[in-house]
Amino acid sequence: MTAGSALVTGALGDTGKAICQQLLTDGWEVVVSDILPEEEGAGFVQQLWPTGAATYRHLNVQDAESCLAVVNSIPDLRAYVGNAGIGRPQPFASMDDETLRRQFDVNVSGNVCLARVAAESMRSSSADCSIAFTVSWVGDRPWPELVAYAATKAALHMATRSIALELASIGIRVNAVAPGIVNAGMARTEAERNPGHKQRAGAAVPLGRLQDPQDVAEVVAFLVSKRARNITGSVILVDGGCSLGSF
Repeated sequence: MTAGSALVTGALGDTGKAICQQLLTDGWEVVVSDILPEEEGAGFVQQLWPTGAATYRHLNVQDAESCLAVVNSIPDLRAYVGNAGIGRPQPFASMDDETLRRQFDVNVSGNVCLARVAAESMRSSSADCSIAFTVSWVGDRPWPELVAYAATKAALHMATRSIALELASIGIRVNAVAPGIVNAGMARTEAERNPGHKQRAGAAVPLGRLQDPQDVAEVVAFLVSKRARNITGSVILVDGGCSLGSF
């Protein structure tokens, strides 16, 4: 007997794959969604998880019709993990309008709108249902050249708490994980491109190491599990101490 179906967005990035793997390990049927075309993404998922417990669906979180179609195709949806996100470091003085707009469209509007569709699907379920977003430690603490990204994560942080308040009456829990500097995705790319960034990042982690995606995945899996049945409206820092302010 499975835990039910879980939809994960941004699922083919390093952190997304770790989340999917952990959910599969915990007994979920996982719908792996990302912006890769259907055939290409399905082939990739088949290579990663050949057992058939994971299926791929092309999904652009900015496309309302696509979001509705994917959610409606999932039987027994009990968890939605809003992990879709983009970031592009830019100094504030030279930040372009398109960079700012796109990050808000994906990181905030896309995740929140899809959560609304998912919640509607979960509304009639008698099972424990939950939503988990990926936010960031920089939603609370400034970091150079991340004005747009940090602002989106701060917005999603408050959206998490606000949505949790409204959905509590129908039994849907809503939480978020706030990773620190994960050795993956944007942070790893920027560290490879910019030695100064790598030095700043290394000095900012009191525990002394950049995080692995698995560190994030385990907390996400906990939050959508029955073990967290009395947790809602929480944003859990998984940041190695970055937010403590050691530089």
